[in-house]
Amino acid sequence: MAILNFTGPAAIWLQSVQRKVAGLAWESFTALLCTRFGRDKHQFLIRQFYAIKQTDSVAEFIERFETLMNHMMSYSELRHPYFFLTRFIEGLRADIRAVVLIQRPPDLDTACSLALLQEEVADGELVKHAAPARSPAPRFVTASTLVAPPSAARPSAPTTSAEDRRGTEAARAGTENNKITALRSFRRARGLCFKCGERWGKEHTCPSTVQMHVVEELLELFATEETRSEVDQDQSTLDEDNLCTISKQAVDRSSGPRVMQLHTWIQGKEMSLLVDSGSSSSFVDLHMAAHLSGVCKLPKACRVKVADGSVLHCDNFIPQCQWSTQRHEFFTDFKLLSLGVYDAILGMDWLKKHSPMQIDWEAQHMSVTTEQGLVDLQAVTKQQH
Repeated sequence: MAILNFTGPAAIWLQSVQRKVAGLAWESFTALLCTRFGRDKHQFLIRQFYAIKQTDSVAEFIERFETLMNHMMSYSELRHPYFFLTRFIEGLRADIRAVVLIQRPPDLDTACSLALLQEEVADGELVKHAAPARSPAPRFVTASTLVAPPSAARPSAPTTSAEDRRGTEAARAGTENNKITALRSFRRARGLCFKCGERWGKEHTCPSTVQMHVVEELLELFATEETRSEVDQDQSTLDEDNLCTISKQAVDRSSGPRVMQLHTWIQGKEMSLLVDSGSSSSFVDLHMAAHLSGVCKLPKACRVKVADGSVLHCDNFIPQCQWSTQRHEFFTDFKLLSLGVYDAILGMDWLKKHSPMQIDWEAQHMSVTTEQGLVDLQAVTKQQH
């Protein structure tokens, strides 16, 4: 009965192996068939899965994503659910991805619902604010309206920086309003706390442990006009001087609420590494860097401002420096700086790269996102120092 369903190349192949398969059991025959016609399909699906992007509507992207996901699961179901969730969010359109990311969706179904909701809100705002094009009214000039040209041309008033700033803020306000609307609608519908995203109630208090990237993005999203003005001024100063920052805990080993220490191996050298959300970049100590390879000049030398007010100079770095901890391997750009206390520091550049992440500062434990999925890292406790 099965032979009657073979057509085309499969029928020709069956004729060539008919003697070989005459005495095979059904399981062996199906395995032979899959080996012949299913080769390279798994690798092809994996390449498609990592390249998939939203090019049309969210609904169309969800359909294509689920088709690929089901094909991959037919080969192996031993994949963490966060693997598919993370890949789905990364494939979304940039404006939709930003809003979905800060919601911390726990599963793929929730992420799909959030993406559809944000698309609906964003498209509605575009239609609402779209102004119809108007053709200029005809203007008739008579001889009586003509005047003599002035003796000297009057220069046009230059555009002031204040006007430029108002234009930039007006354009930015439209995008922020979209994010605020989507965030309020989603959390109100689910009965969640607007600040931390947990279940709301009369006795509710926000937990001490939240995802750090959520806090950073919410503070940036809902900043007041005064705060935004100060941030713009500070940012312009940082851009002019190419200034980095480093926290107090990174230079004097004092305790802090948002630091943890890892036991690592950088290019095979055993080192003590500090994970520090108060440092803007990742650094490695100058003396330790003498034993490492790949040191290069920075394209533009930078200054590093320490929390105590002092400023250090940095003009070298190690691009994509290999390091490992707890059997997990990473590649990070380390700037060279005289640290003295710790051998290396992981700053906000590394934390943002591996977001979304879950950090428990009290338990000194973190879960970060990598290309292989979610990775758990346990910090060195004070008793182990």
